[in-house]
Amino acid sequence: MKVVILAGGLGTRLWPLSRDNYPKQFIPLVGEDSLLQLCIKRLLSYFKPKDIYIISKSDYLFHIINHIEAIKIIDTKTKKSLRNNIILEPLTRGTAPAIMLFIKLMEKNCGDDEVIFVFPSDHIIEPISKFKKALSQAKQLAEKGYLNILGVKPKVFSPEFGYALVGERLEVGYKVDKFIEKPSLTQIRKFCQEKIFCNMGIFVFTKMVFIEELKKYSPQIFRYYSYDSQQLLRRFSSLPSDSIDYAIMQKTKIASLIEFDGQWLDLGSWDSLLEFLDRCKEKSGKKKDILFKSSNCLTYSKDRFISVLGVSNVIVIDSSDTVLVMRRNYSGMKEFISFLKNNRIPQLRESRTVYRPWGFYTILKEGRKYKVKEIGIYPGKHISLQKHKHRSEHWNIVEGVAKIRLGKDEIIRRANESVYVYKGMKHRIYNPTNNKVLRIIEVQIGDYLGEDDILRFDDYCIA
Repeated sequence: MKVVILAGGLGTRLWPLSRDNYPKQFIPLVGEDSLLQLCIKRLLSYFKPKDIYIISKSDYLFHIINHIEAIKIIDTKTKKSLRNNIILEPLTRGTAPAIMLFIKLMEKNCGDDEVIFVFPSDHIIEPISKFKKALSQAKQLAEKGYLNILGVKPKVFSPEFGYALVGERLEVGYKVDKFIEKPSLTQIRKFCQEKIFCNMGIFVFTKMVFIEELKKYSPQIFRYYSYDSQQLLRRFSSLPSDSIDYAIMQKTKIASLIEFDGQWLDLGSWDSLLEFLDRCKEKSGKKKDILFKSSNCLTYSKDRFISVLGVSNVIVIDSSDTVLVMRRNYSGMKEFISFLKNNRIPQLRESRTVYRPWGFYTILKEGRKYKVKEIGIYPGKHISLQKHKHRSEHWNIVEGVAKIRLGKDEIIRRANESVYVYKGMKHRIYNPTNNKVLRIIEVQIGDYLGEDDILRFDDYCIA
């Protein structure tokens, strides 16, 4: 068995929480773990670490590595195996080319009858026991030559999802009569609800079945499979962009479905995410925002208290630098994101928190000739050796231990201690611990405070 986690999506429907530089799969929406970390932990309960691969784009490499390293319940050997199994697409071309690329790269280690499991990186699936049972059943159908999906009975219908109309009952699961990706509400109302399932985006098939169906129904993509792996990578940008749903699933005659009767949530829209978070608040007893003489409204803010007065069917999202107000179930987010992109709105890509291979920084306050940041350095990581021409820096250690190089000297600083770095001084900060993020409040003072006022004397190595 081989496993592919698809972790290269931009998560644009959850803007402004999800940004191009830090999309939703890396955000801890439920507890302390990110959606990617939850996915990895879930799969480790059924698969061997050496068989789990993560495919994404190169921009996200250091995010994936840092998230693997931060999973507390897995050992060093498992983390190393997962790190070695990261596959980078030259650019994003959709799930069908991504899966084909994986199979090509695994060609020497993957026989025709090898069962391949494909998972999104950003779903909530519970409980594990029912999930593992569904995977075992899907494996049975895949070994019999079916191109299998996992599905759930929909509680409500949404044009955001794909649906499968099932017919013949198999030994386990169903034969799929029709696969419909993102249908209109008019189409959905015509379906027989007793025999319709929502597609969970989890696919199970053998290598041979996928390649044969790709050849049959998407020859424009399949023709690139004839290249060797290096040639395919070089030509990847010219591949047609398409999902497995459109490229194969809507056309194949050998689709089957395993019903999953647990809890599944695709946190792909603000409506679905906020409904889920509201249920979590009810269970935990956490204080909610105030909806005064308002109905059917949802709110989200990490830090601030939101009050909504006298409105209906509205979503209010508060992030560090952006507020989004939109009608519930509004379907124009994709068009809006294109508008932001075309107008080069910087908030589409980054927020006040910027992530780096060594950690992150958040701009807390800035004004004429000063800027205040919170800096977080991950365990065992360091910033590059550098100096600044136009600014001095004052560091106050808030949490953790800092090993600091100032000029030719090295010093240790702990919580409630501070350091002054004058203009032109070479410096580096290192977190020598193996389990705690080093947190620093930095105050920059100078005539110019741009991020390009950095002269580096070495490059940071991601690995």
